[in-house]
Amino acid sequence: MVLWGQELPLNAFSILVKALCASSSSIGTIVNLLEKMPKLTNLLDYETLNFLVQALCISKAFSCMGILGAKRSLFLHYLTTMTSMEHKPSNRCMRIIINCLYGDRELGKAMELGQEMKSRGWIYGSIIQNVMVKGLLAQGKLQEAMRFLEGMVQKGLS
Repeated sequence: MVLWGQELPLNAFSILVKALCASSSSIGTIVNLLEKMPKLTNLLDYETLNFLVQALCISKAFSCMGILGAKRSLFLHYLTTMTSMEHKPSNRCMRIIINCLYGDRELGKAMELGQEMKSRGWIYGSIIQNVMVKGLLAQGKLQEAMRFLEGMVQKGLS
């Protein structure tokens, strides 16, 4: 049992973060908690960081509050934390991130993220590549979508 003022064990903190991530109404609570315990953020495991990044991306709480920039910087901060620890984001997490960036009209950031993942040797499946192509097409970037597809074919990805 944890007592008031006692430091929370890392595994209990991870369970708490995952539980809060399951409820979109708890995103503000998660953010406050992580701001108060920043050193624990760097100790979170791969699975918990994936949960956190996904929850921040899909949270409607941020868009309702009109602070999309804060939302974007938060999930990108935790994504950076994850990648700096050499934790590859899961396919589901990457799909959500790419969809979120395209939804926020952050095409350049999504493509930059794809390049970063590629430079680390982290190749993602066709679903994520399709999301990227659809995002380019949705924003009228036909030539960029064609170049992206040609690059996939040249690398033998499909």
